[in-house]
Amino acid sequence: MSRSMAIRIVCAAASVAGIAPATSVATPDVPGFVVETYVLLPDVPGRLSFDYYDVPGTLYVGRGGAFTTLIPVFKIPPGGPAEEFGNTPLSDTDVVLYDSTGAIAPLPGSVLVGGYPGHISAILPNGDVVEVFPPGSGFVNPAALAFDTDSCLLFPDWYPGPAPGPVLRACADDFIPTVFFQAGEMTSHIAVHSSGTVLVSTQGEGAGQGNIFAYCAGNTTLVLPGLPYTGASIPIAIGRGGVWGTDVLYAMSGTELLLFEFDFSVCPPQLIYTATIGTGFDGVYCDIAFGPDGALYISDCFQSAVFRLVSDCNGNGINDQCDIDCGTAQGLCDLAGCGLSFDCNTNGIPDECENQPPEILCIDPIVLWSPNHDLIDVSSAFSVTDPDGDEVTLSFRVISDESETPETGDGTGRHARDFKTQLACGDEGLFVRSERRGPEDGRCYVFVITADDGMAQTTAVCIAAVCPHDQNDESLADVLAQADAAAIVVQGAVDSGADLPPAGLHEHGLSDPLGPKQ
Repeated sequence: MSRSMAIRIVCAAASVAGIAPATSVATPDVPGFVVETYVLLPDVPGRLSFDYYDVPGTLYVGRGGAFTTLIPVFKIPPGGPAEEFGNTPLSDTDVVLYDSTGAIAPLPGSVLVGGYPGHISAILPNGDVVEVFPPGSGFVNPAALAFDTDSCLLFPDWYPGPAPGPVLRACADDFIPTVFFQAGEMTSHIAVHSSGTVLVSTQGEGAGQGNIFAYCAGNTTLVLPGLPYTGASIPIAIGRGGVWGTDVLYAMSGTELLLFEFDFSVCPPQLIYTATIGTGFDGVYCDIAFGPDGALYISDCFQSAVFRLVSDCNGNGINDQCDIDCGTAQGLCDLAGCGLSFDCNTNGIPDECENQPPEILCIDPIVLWSPNHDLIDVSSAFSVTDPDGDEVTLSFRVISDESETPETGDGTGRHARDFKTQLACGDEGLFVRSERRGPEDGRCYVFVITADDGMAQTTAVCIAAVCPHDQNDESLADVLAQADAAAIVVQGAVDSGADLPPAGLHEHGLSDPLGPKQ
């Protein structure tokens, strides 16, 4: 079931309720992005996890510290303030994961918390704490938590044993953590792609040189070797769409934020493109995660802060989500300065700066009566809006099952045109003539409407009006059926690019004026 999310843009750092956070931090400079200090915290932030559903944008932050220190985690609603969450403090609460469905936790909307010595607990929505996997459950120190595509819990076990780097898995139907795969190195971060491929980052064998492994189809493959890191390892996250893409891995490597585009349709995934997005990250970074607002969040262990990165396609220093000039940006939004961009519909406009085309809504056709040859305004048979508020130019072609000027002797050929946008008296609108041939079943008017906002066009086929043979339900049903059939034929011609009008139908509004009713 889909759920709507009201996204709030936060432009100022949140405070921490009842706690004294740091007063200022050095904000990284990342070309092509606006970097905001989202929240300042009183001590070391750990892993990040968002509630994407029930309270859109609520951020949960693990809390660093000594293994034996009993502390709660942080809960930060959109805009703050941050608050300590959890009625019972836990030890080593640096890794967190929001469990929206209760896949592992006893209740939906709980927060899983893991740490040393070898425990994973759940903080329920009311703040109560229950053990999920108590100490002695077969692992030493969860380094990160993630759900796989089967809603099973994955977590690297952070310990330098004889077989370091195991990633454990626990599912609701088999509630025992077991080794899922082995990286062979101290493993600290994990990300899961929608294809099912699991990526982990490790410390590697050399000082300050980490690796990224991919696990799929039962095999573990080294896909990115020798990446520098500061702190424990390399924070990683997979893009959630928009300007960030969905087949792109982001990694905080040393002082740089890196981008790796993969082909995840194969196993192991194949590297397509790599680039450096930003430099100047001079802290120690504990985690990165994408929020439901499309921004990338980074926890800075050194400065006890969480930063928020949002794209700035046109480089004017304004968050694109708030920038009215974004839609006029020329060229592609180049994240890396090396030609990479996300342009899903290949129209040459950055997706985040994409103009939205006009929208046309067909409403109910106007029933014309009596057939007295008057021109009737049928503008209310449809509506046109533009999501961006752009000025829209409309054009029309009017198709009918009867011709505009037949010589039948029944009066229908004595008045024309049968479609006009302005009357002789000066009134403006969309006017069609209220008439039909006496021997037939009634007349329909089908509009082909094109709306153009200067950057994109939308075309729709709408039944604008019908004139039944008689004023009864059967006659009305007959002419509406004729209108539906005509609209299907017209729509087919529009979709295929065929000439209008289709064979057997007639275009109105083209003949010379005829008769007194103009």
